[in-house]
Amino acid sequence: MEATMVETVNSDNLKGLCHSAANDQGYLISQMSQPELVSLLDNTIYSWNHREIRPSHILYIIEHVNQRLGTLDKAYLNAEPVSVCYFSALQTVGALLVQTYLETKGFKTELHGITANTDLELLINKWNCKKPDSIVFSFSAFQFIYSIQSYSDELLKITDDIFAGGVVFNLDESLKDLLPRFVFPADLTDLAKLIDGRYLCKSKKSE
Repeated sequence: MEATMVETVNSDNLKGLCHSAANDQGYLISQMSQPELVSLLDNTIYSWNHREIRPSHILYIIEHVNQRLGTLDKAYLNAEPVSVCYFSALQTVGALLVQTYLETKGFKTELHGITANTDLELLINKWNCKKPDSIVFSFSAFQFIYSIQSYSDELLKITDDIFAGGVVFNLDESLKDLLPRFVFPADLTDLAKLIDGRYLCKSKKSE
């Protein structure tokens, strides 16, 4: 039965699954392997970038991917979670996609919402005590970049592996100049590769 389901998922094309009926989609996701979940998220992101899918549909996919991840036997690659930060009182689609994508690639993660400088200061204190392997900032509005810029020296003392991204940089790429020592991945695939590569380097140094 499982082999048949895998064949069905492959033959139907995972891009098409992004637009299938909710009931069918939830069942198919519940049968997927870890690599198939990654492919589904890749196609979901493609559809989102091309405005072919609603945010509510993305949240539905993320929810079911996370449910499926909870049933799979997996060992995390990192000891300390990757911190995924967003700038809102509510969890953003971008941050949730980053978290779920990294989880499908084998990285333990934590979500952090930042709504004021005091939130960031509390996080910096936490990170100074228990250093994360990497920090990811998902920017949904440009004004938050200035907040992070004012704390960049403190952040870089915690880790060199600080990644930034979000729609604001697509609108104005020059905003990257405000965070010159941060890393700006091309996409989520690139982010996962960069974190994986840096994690492997750290592991070799500690041996």
